[in-house]
Amino acid sequence: TEKWYSVSFIQVMLLGALTTLPSLDNLLKRSILIVAVFLLALFVIKLHKKFLPHASIQLRNQNKTIISGLSFDAAVSWFMSIVAATLAAVLALYLGGYFNLVSKS
Repeated sequence: TEKWYSVSFIQVMLLGALTTLPSLDNLLKRSILIVAVFLLALFVIKLHKKFLPHASIQLRNQNKTIISGLSFDAAVSWFMSIVAATLAAVLALYLGGYFNLVSKS
């Protein structure tokens, strides 16, 4: 079966905003950032689809407690998204010349 990836208007606006970042010097650095953000987003979506369930079916009644209301899956989802956003921010800072990974001696 073929898999179709839809592109929403918000995603197009995000790519437009990344393209016009004034902190990056040239179009090559902006393009690298756009491709990296796009690949990170696809990776997070793939992880979500593979490892996080869409529903939880319970066959018997459970007592409602504070801990039972917390979802481990939601925490994993938030963690994956935060890590991806942090990686994109670090790449943007690196491309902008705010820090170097290799020391010049």
